[in-house]
Amino acid sequence: MGAKLVWPAGPQQTPRGALPFYGLSLAAGIALLIPLFLLPLYRSWMARSWREVPCTILTSGVESKSELHGGSTFRTAISYSYLVNGREYTGNRYDFFSVATAGYRSKAAVARQYAAGTQRQCLVNPDDPAQAVLTRHLGAPLWIGLVPLAFVLAGALGIIQAVWQARTRSSAGG
Repeated sequence: MGAKLVWPAGPQQTPRGALPFYGLSLAAGIALLIPLFLLPLYRSWMARSWREVPCTILTSGVESKSELHGGSTFRTAISYSYLVNGREYTGNRYDFFSVATAGYRSKAAVARQYAAGTQRQCLVNPDDPAQAVLTRHLGAPLWIGLVPLAFVLAGALGIIQAVWQARTRSSAGG
């Protein structure tokens, strides 16, 4: 008598305990994708209709934030004043990506470009002149916002696979 190979009856099944993991991955991915990618993209898109207004740079520098693991993150910190309809406003938004990230040099280069006392153009929301930004350009930090997309995809695909397998089992069972 020879040995007999036995193959599994069907495809590997997703363990039921994995479903909460997929759900958590999906929820965390969405929770991070919104502020890190979708909101900056949306705000930049909406600012296309904002008008350019001369502004004066009041302060310019780089803010450092110490992290728990010992490293630091940095954020461009620029304040400026501008006039709309004879009223003076101040703003401090450089761009629409509001999360501090690693990389001091790139933020310091921006701070040097916007030196205190210089005249620049800022973009002002015509519907709410208190909202202003120095640039609509999103730049490299926006790509960080795509990292949560991997969690969204993993969670969604895991849930889809689990539901598909459950339906296949129930229709095969009768």
